[in-house]
Amino acid sequence: MGNTKAALATVDLALKSAQKITLDENRTGVLYRIVSFLAEEGAFTKALEVAGQLKTDPNQDNPDKFWLHDQTDAFREIAIAMVGKNEFQKAMQVIHRIKNQESRMEALFSIAEKISTDPVPESSGHDRRMKKKFTTIEKQRARQLVEAIQKNDSV
Repeated sequence: MGNTKAALATVDLALKSAQKITLDENRTGVLYRIVSFLAEEGAFTKALEVAGQLKTDPNQDNPDKFWLHDQTDAFREIAIAMVGKNEFQKAMQVIHRIKNQESRMEALFSIAEKISTDPVPESSGHDRRMKKKFTTIEKQRARQLVEAIQKNDSV
């Protein structure tokens, strides 16, 4: 309802309620939504704490189960939100918490996509467009991303 302070104040209550959900798939979905909200609001410490409660690749043992999100998705969401708030170094630290190399690469590409597009207001009705010129900081971030990707390839 637009009252972010009140919503942030009720996060602990929502987390307690989420722990009572008996179906893992549903609990995971609720926790992921809480992580998304916290990341969007810039409450990164709490978002990382909640993300730590999610499982990593829960389908590994039972591919017949359908999971929407796991810890990797939560870390990617947090890192992208950090980049949006110009906390690039912290975002890279979060990305390196992703254990699966392929998932880490996907997260790095998500960040690369985020910093390579012009921010276009949602109300404009236009698609995001690729930039033609980059600032010095954006070029530095791109170099760091390339180095991180190259490091992951060599692992």
